[in-house]
Amino acid sequence: DEENETLTLAEAALASGYSVDHLRHLVSSGAIANAGRKHAPRVRAGDLPRKPGAPSAGQAGAPAGTYDLDADVAHLAGRIGGGRRAS
Repeated sequence: DEENETLTLAEAALASGYSVDHLRHLVSSGAIANAGRKHAPRVRAGDLPRKPGAPSAGQAGAPAGTYDLDADVAHLAGRIGGGRRAS
């Protein structure tokens, strides 16, 4: 079940649209349950908040409700590169 999959904060940040620091704060404040250890927090995919405008979990042809890390990495790499080259 994808909802019960645990994600690192970096994976959760890509999936939710929120920063790692914000998610770390949510975990430490108890707003999101820590599914990992104290110094290595993980969050359950089903517990993630979704930032408005963030890519949906079903984007890039993945079945609805699944998270595709490879698709997000490719999407972000394209945005970061932006077609600009150093002179």
